[in-house]
Amino acid sequence: MPRPAAMGTVGAMLRLFRPFARRWFGAVVATLLLFALAMAIKEPPPPVLRFRLAVLDLYLQQFPRPVDPAKSVRIIDIDEESLRRFGQWPWPRTQLAELVDRLAALGAKAIVFDVLFDQPDRTSPPQLAPLLAPRPDQASLRNAIAALPDHDKIFAGAIARARSVVLGFSFVDEPTRETEQPTLKTRFDVPKNIPLLPLVGAVRNRPEFEASAAGNGHFNMQPDPDGLVRRVPLLAELVNTRAHIAYPSIDVEAVRLATEADRISPIAPDDRLTTLKIGGLRVPVEADATNTIDGFFRLWFSDNSNHARFVPAYRVFENGIDAGFLKGRVVLIGTSAKGLLDMRATPMNQLAAGVENHAEAIEQMLSGQFITRPEWSWQIECGGLVAAGLLIIVLAQWRGAVTAAIAGGLSVGGACVAAYQLFERDHLMLDPLTPSFALTIVYALAALTAFARSEGEKRHVREAFGRYLAPSLVERLAAHPERLRLGGEMRDMSILFSDIRGFTAMSQRMDPTELTALLNGYLTPMTGTVLGRGGTIDKYIGDAVMAFWNAPLDDAAHAENACRAALAMLVELDRLNALRPEGPQLRIGIGVNTGPCCVGNLGSEQRFAYSAIGDAVNVAARLEGQTKFYGVPILIGEETRLRVPSFAALEVDHLRVVGRDEATRLYALLGDERVADVKFTSLAQAHEQMLQFYRARRWDQAAEIARALATALPAMATVYATYEARVRAFAAEPPPPDWDGTVIADSK
Repeated sequence: MPRPAAMGTVGAMLRLFRPFARRWFGAVVATLLLFALAMAIKEPPPPVLRFRLAVLDLYLQQFPRPVDPAKSVRIIDIDEESLRRFGQWPWPRTQLAELVDRLAALGAKAIVFDVLFDQPDRTSPPQLAPLLAPRPDQASLRNAIAALPDHDKIFAGAIARARSVVLGFSFVDEPTRETEQPTLKTRFDVPKNIPLLPLVGAVRNRPEFEASAAGNGHFNMQPDPDGLVRRVPLLAELVNTRAHIAYPSIDVEAVRLATEADRISPIAPDDRLTTLKIGGLRVPVEADATNTIDGFFRLWFSDNSNHARFVPAYRVFENGIDAGFLKGRVVLIGTSAKGLLDMRATPMNQLAAGVENHAEAIEQMLSGQFITRPEWSWQIECGGLVAAGLLIIVLAQWRGAVTAAIAGGLSVGGACVAAYQLFERDHLMLDPLTPSFALTIVYALAALTAFARSEGEKRHVREAFGRYLAPSLVERLAAHPERLRLGGEMRDMSILFSDIRGFTAMSQRMDPTELTALLNGYLTPMTGTVLGRGGTIDKYIGDAVMAFWNAPLDDAAHAENACRAALAMLVELDRLNALRPEGPQLRIGIGVNTGPCCVGNLGSEQRFAYSAIGDAVNVAARLEGQTKFYGVPILIGEETRLRVPSFAALEVDHLRVVGRDEATRLYALLGDERVADVKFTSLAQAHEQMLQFYRARRWDQAAEIARALATALPAMATVYATYEARVRAFAAEPPPPDWDGTVIADSK
């Protein structure tokens, strides 16, 4: 049943696509992996995430944030020396009240406690009175102590008087009753679908302190998966209540009081929190390292060697602070004492006071010094990865692994330089190395597929050409398969045809076994002779051999090598005949011609072979056939003769072969440059004189020279006998007036 035309068209398209698919299969696989890795960049697996974080740390270490002196935050440090002077922590609340009063008097704009006051002061009189022994003689003492002022009330009064104190509370993982929830000092709305840092409980300050404070926020830190603090959550969510409540951090509350802002406004386009507006300040926020929780502020650490913001607490009590040092500043109260366990690891310091991270965040927000990793950074990194990956894949397929590696190295280097410049100039954090890591995997796969394809091409070349190319040429072609153009190309080539004289009659007298042995014994050395001189065996046609030069590999001396191969075949034939004196003596005719040919994989879809076609091929075949008529073993074409001027060759005739309109000069090849000695040169001049007399219709002179040359050159005896016969015929019946000496062959 005939197939529809459409089916045939589809089949043809698939057949055209098949070589492309074979060549680019590895590239397609690499591309798919490339996109898979690109998709993984946005939410990378832990090893890749840690690598990315380490890369981004390089920016922070290379370009620390310049400190704006006008916006610098001060830290009242409960350090080791202060603890030595005033005793262990916690200090009496009366002392803390004095600290608040002194800071307010020194002009602090906002006083922020990075300390939790969830328990009553154990040194407060109401707390000490019950500790006395319950004896009647001490009742009056207990009453007197209980009547003394409550330290917690004194501290609450100081907080209220300052009117600028921010207290900090801590979120915990254990549920908190609704009555124990921290007090919100600032109301703001966050869309319910925005994912904030979720916690189920909180440890709050004592109610009297919260009531007196101007601000209340959490001081929780959320380290990245590698344990380092790189960002702080500005907003967090208490999720154990029926209505989720969002709380600001002490950093947000400090900035709100310092700027006298009346509200906080979260901005969340596209269901992701991007900005926190605090009065007139716009603070960029982002997701955490895993891209799952919003509301984080990225820290841009200042130079860690600058400790000007730290003031030991004891200096406040000893009036050791210069006037104006705290005026108009945000003042944080925290600890750097290692025993109080508020130490955090950051990219800049493996053991930094936790309060310093809050100071860094507040300074950045007040001074507007932000670093961001914008949402589009993922698209930029993926786009760069895909573009560079495709470039590497293409180069690996077309130019090899070394070129692809150079291109990949330049891409990675350029990406690193661009990323560093973007951070230094625009404070944007792009990650060039994580895509580069993925690019390395892509390169490895692309190089592997290119190597596999290259090995496949080499194997194909060895299989395809191993039978009819010399082993050395096969290895050269396998090493550079790009020199082989599949499908067909025009080349200037030299073609050789050879044939055994009288083989048909000979084969009729031999049985198949003898004939096969004879033919194999002949073709094997002849093939070796051709291959040994750089030729390519095109095909065997019975006893005939077709070979060519200058394809598939370049051979600038292809005409010379073809002629040398033809002469060597005669020598090899003499050796074969000498080895079998009792068997039939073989004679061969060889035709060699040079000219443009189409060479390539020719044939059908079912079967094809590397072959050459063209006028030059046809002429070579006709020259081989004419060796029988002229009685010489080797005839070469006119163009071939021009390429081997030093060889011993004589013009035989000006012949128009069968199937061709134009005539060509053919030459008998008698030897190489060693044969073309002085004696041969003299005979060649006589031969040329004979041809001139012949074409000038001077029959007697031509015949005389031909008879003399037949004796001097026995290999050309048939040629000269032919000219003598022509001269006699023309003497009896002259050729027409337009005769130019051209002869028309009547057989192949």
